[in-house]
This record gives sequence, C-alpha cells and structure tokens, in this order.
Amino acid sequence: MSRWTPMYRCSLVVALIVLGAAGALPLLSSPAPVGALTTAGWQLTPPPTSSGSTGNSLSAVSCASRDVCMAVGSETNGNFITPVAEQWNGTAWTETAVTFSTPLGIGRLNGVSCPSWNFCMAVGSSSGTVALTEQWNGSAWTSIPAASGTAVHPVLLGVTCSSSTECTAVGSTGLVDGDGQTLIEHWDGTAWTATAGPDLGATFNDELFGVSCPAVGTCLAVGQATSVFAEINSPIAVGLSSGTWSLVPTMLPSTSGPGGSGLRSISCPTTTSCVAVGAGVGGVGGPPLAETGNLSGLNVLPTPGFSEGTMLGVSCSSATSCTVVGRSATTGPVVADLNGSSWSLSATPTPPGGGNPVENGIDCSARGDCLVVGDDGPGFPSNFALILRFVASGYWLDGSDGGVFAFGDTVFYGSTAGLTLNKPIVGMAPTTDAAGYWLVASDGGIFSFGDAAFYGSTGGMTLAQPIVGMTATPDSKGYWLVAADGGVFNYGDAAFYGSMGGMPLTQPIVGLAATPDGFGYWLVASDGGIFAFGDAVFYGSTGGITLAKPIVGMAPG
Repeated sequence: MSRWTPMYRCSLVVALIVLGAAGALPLLSSPAPVGALTTAGWQLTPPPTSSGSTGNSLSAVSCASRDVCMAVGSETNGNFITPVAEQWNGTAWTETAVTFSTPLGIGRLNGVSCPSWNFCMAVGSSSGTVALTEQWNGSAWTSIPAASGTAVHPVLLGVTCSSSTECTAVGSTGLVDGDGQTLIEHWDGTAWTATAGPDLGATFNDELFGVSCPAVGTCLAVGQATSVFAEINSPIAVGLSSGTWSLVPTMLPSTSGPGGSGLRSISCPTTTSCVAVGAGVGGVGGPPLAETGNLSGLNVLPTPGFSEGTMLGVSCSSATSCTVVGRSATTGPVVADLNGSSWSLSATPTPPGGGNPVENGIDCSARGDCLVVGDDGPGFPSNFALILRFVASGYWLDGSDGGVFAFGDTVFYGSTAGLTLNKPIVGMAPTTDAAGYWLVASDGGIFSFGDAAFYGSTGGMTLAQPIVGMTATPDSKGYWLVAADGGVFNYGDAAFYGSMGGMPLTQPIVGLAATPDGFGYWLVASDGGIFAFGDAVFYGSTGGITLAKPIVGMAPG
C-alpha cells in the first residue's frame, strides 16, 4: 500500500474487489490504449511481457501521481521465477530491469511504495528463505540489504513509505520451519533496521501481509496467526505508537472458511481510521473479511452480499472511501463501493479467454482514479499479469453565492453557501488531483477547499475592473486571476507572462486558461478575441465575427 492519496466523491465512496473479481477504484486519467477492453469506466490494459516469458503475475502497485506508477511481482522463464517491475508513464507500461540476484533462481516482489516519482521501495523474498529489498531512483533499481539479522528464513510481504527516508516493511520469519514470527523493518534513508514484532505465542505461526502508516511513528500492520495444533487461521494486527510495536485487538468474523480467517491488507487514511481486509484463508467457502478501527482495535465490518471470497488489497482516501480487490472462486470479477457501511456492486472487464482473475493490489488517488494489478487466475497454462484502471470523471458547478454542486465521481469539499460575501463568486479552479478547489469572488477574494492551498488574493485591493476568472498551475501550487480589463494577478508558483491591463479592449475579458505546462496562458474577451502570453499559441478567435451571444469562457485542448 502506498501513501498516494485516494479518491473523492460527494458521499465518500469506496470500491471493492472480491475473489475472482477484477476491479478497482479510479486512478489513471489517460485515454484507454487502442484495443483496451472497457466496462463502465474500467479499462483492461495488458502490461508488457519480456521475451521468453511464459507467465507473470503482479502483486502490488503504487503511484506517486496519476502518470507515475510502479507495479511489482514475478515473471516465469522456464524453470526460473524472477522479480519483475513494470512502470507506468501515463501512456504505456515499460518493464524495468530488477538487479538483485535470487538464490535458486526463484524470487518475487510482494510489495511496493512510491512516495515520489524518483523514489520507490519494493520488498519481497527469494525461495521463501531470503528477504529482498530494492530501491528505485527514477531510472534504475538498486539492491538494498534487508535487516533480518540472524532471523531464519525471512520474508517481506508489504511496505509503505511516506518519503525516501521513512519506510516500514513487514513480513515473517521461520514459517518454513513451523516457527513463524512477525518481522518488521524500518528504513531511515540509509539502511534497514529490524524490529522484533509482537506475536500471539509459541503455539502460533504469525505473519504480517500489509502495513499502513498514516503518520511518522504511527503504523498498523495486519496478517494472520495459524495455530500449530489445529492449523486454523485467525486475524492478527500489530501497531506502532510511541516507538513501541504491540498487539492490537481484532475480531473474529461470525463465519469463516474451513481454515479460519486472516487479514491481508490495510489502509489508514488517518491516524484514527483504518480499513483492513482479508477472508477465509484456509480454503474456499468463507466470506470476505473487512474490519475497521485504529490502534485501539479492529472491529468486523459486515460484508452482506458476499457469500465467499478473499479481499487481497485495499486503498482508502477516507474512513468511508476505500477500494478493495481480490478474487472469488465462484462469482468472478467484482467491484464494490463501500459508502459508510453499505456495499454496492459494479462490473469490470474480463480478460480475453475468460478465466477467474485475481486482483492482488490496488492504489487509488484522491481524484478517484484507481489502478489494480494481479493475474488472469487459475485455469490457464500459465498466469499472465492483469492490470485494470478506472478513470474518474465528473464535474462541479458553482453558483454566485459560492454554492458547489458535485456530479459524477467528484467530491464535495465545501462551499461559501450561507456565508455573507462582499462580492459574488465569479470563478472556480480544481487542484490537479481533483481533491480540492478554489472559488474566486469578483473582488479577487479566494476561498480554498479540500487540498487547495491559499497563496494570496486581491481581496482588499482597489481594482480598476472586477475579477472575472482564475486558473491554477499544473502542480496546484499557484494560480492566476484575471480582471475584466485583462489585468493578470499571479500567486504561488504562477509566473507572470503578460496582460492586457492598461491596453484598450474592444470588449471586456471574460476568462483565461493556462497551457498544460503552466508556462503561458490565454485571455478571451466577450467577442471571442484571444490574447496569448508565454508559450500559449494563437490558433484563432471569433474576434471580428458577428456572434448571436457573447463568449463567456474558454478551456485548453
């Protein structure tokens, strides 16, 4: 699970995937590649396959932004199974060379976290006996020694990073010897340090599959504990607080599979709210398991409508907005939204040739885009990697009183409706990740909501003409305001490239739009006259054309 913030919707929604179901929340917003299968917004996009590969499977995915993602897993070439990593650049997938060696030619990456475009940390194991860690610097992978110390047969299964100097990885030791114990490692930017994790006791084999750290020094990890006598699994959770890891209470589901239940993944959007998922681990027949809570304990969240299955991955943007992925032995691909405590289902594409796909990992952005990875499931001569993406779409409307109305996948973050305004609202601009927006009044007063930051305003200044619109920079760290006389005001990292202020206009300016790279902008007048500044190119206008009604705005292509 990565720290890439997930989605937004007026009524925070979470999408869930179950056993044998291929699905996930929205994440990538580029058009579907030619030939991609789509179902109600979902896109099935095959990743590249190395020459000579007879199969591959992806275990986890993490995105630093909507156009910078990394998926990891394993690739089969004859008798060798080796770690594999696939990079998404917003348009296509490219396999990246993983450099570490694997004893006996068998290895796999189980988890990855990318807090930025030039840093990812991936973890895994070789033959189930050697822990593997790999660092990505934006162009290449470098093998990093794990810190398992004298532990026997260490395996790392999950990782989360908030920066290049703060990562937490979890897994287990000694499982192949029947003496499994939890394994926790911390990365400080230079090296890994192993921590003795808490366990249920000598009569259990304990392992941790997933970890989430909503704040530095605050983490919650989940997994399963297997009784060495009855071979029955039960959920286990451990938390980090005040520098100490300790057991966190979990609940047993009212029903479970023949082998009991366990937790496979966790996402904590805040320090007080986490969602963990799993299922009947020991065999088919048990329903999926979902639990919510925090460091004080996890409580079962009912999953009505799911008779059996395993939830393998979860990504949350809030306590009521998560997406879960996994597989079902009977129902096939499934996507479910979790709105508070209510689940709803939708469909996803099925890979060519059918099958029973497995979704192992998921990452979702705050704007509602999601990426899911896995494989095409059992029943094939060889498994092949599966990648699903959901592209969030929708829009906001804002009234002159600052009332905001959200439609589609957009989320309501607040408004000025009901407040006394000095001047009416005349424009709106979203942040790049669509997890917030700004409203601007005719006096240039700025109102920020969601992740939109305030960088300054003309509120309180005497303007020659009222403000008529605004637009944000590509990184959402600044914005421009434009007045009716073409005066441009820049704030944050928005650069000034010129204006029409002080120049005679045939008609007043009514709007502006920035170029995609943020190094220029256009102004448009009510007669459709266009004024280009910076790297903005003039392509034509309606200036000089007789219009039935005046132009009122513009948008870039």
